[in-house]
Amino acid sequence: MIGWIYCFVALLLTVVIHELAHMVVALLCGVKVEAFSIGFGKVLLHKKLWNIDFRLSLIPLGGYCKLDEDPKTGWLTKRYSKKLAIILAGVTANLLLACICYSINYGSIRLGLFIDFKLIQYIFAKDYEGIYILTTIAQANMFLLQLGLINLISAVFNLIPFPCLDGGYIFLFWFEKLLKKNFAPFLSKITKIGFIVLIILQIILMYWIWFV
Repeated sequence: MIGWIYCFVALLLTVVIHELAHMVVALLCGVKVEAFSIGFGKVLLHKKLWNIDFRLSLIPLGGYCKLDEDPKTGWLTKRYSKKLAIILAGVTANLLLACICYSINYGSIRLGLFIDFKLIQYIFAKDYEGIYILTTIAQANMFLLQLGLINLISAVFNLIPFPCLDGGYIFLFWFEKLLKKNFAPFLSKITKIGFIVLIILQIILMYWIWFV
C-alpha cells in the first residue's frame, strides 16, 4: 500500500512540475495562460486565480497547460525561440527534479541514471526479482527512487516526436512556414488526434505491464 501511495504522489508531483514549468515560462514570454489542469477529460473541480482556470480533471494520466491561441496575440505568434522555450520547459523541469533525486539518493547523477536505466529494463522485461535485488542493493529512499524514475521517464517520453507530446510540437513547427495561416488549425487538429491515440496506447501499456 505504501508503495502505491508513493507511486501516486510521485506521478502527481511529476505532472504538476512539468505543467507548472510550461505555465511559468509561458507567462515570462508574455503568453496568456487560460487553464492549468491536472488530469484530462471532464473537469471535476476548478478555481480561477490570476485569470488562470486551475482544474482537477477526471483522467489522471497527465495534465495540460492551455495557452492563448488567438491568431493575433496567442503563443503561436511569438518568435520561435520563445515557443521552443515554452515547449522544452516541462522536460527541463522533469530532468532537473530527477537529478535532484539522484543527488540526494545516491550522491551521484550518473549512478542514478544507471540505476533507473536498469529498472526500466527490468520493468519491461517483468523481471521482478531483478527489480527487488537492484532496489535492495541501492538502499535508496523508495519515494525519491520512484520520483526520480517517473521524472526521467516523463522527460524522455515527452521528447518523442509524436503529436500532442512536447517533442511533437517541435517537429510540427517545421510545417509552420509551409502552411502559414492554416498552421494553427492544422496543429490543433493533429494534436487532438495524437492525444486520443496516446491515451489508448497508455492504457494498453499499463494493462500489459500490470496484468499480462
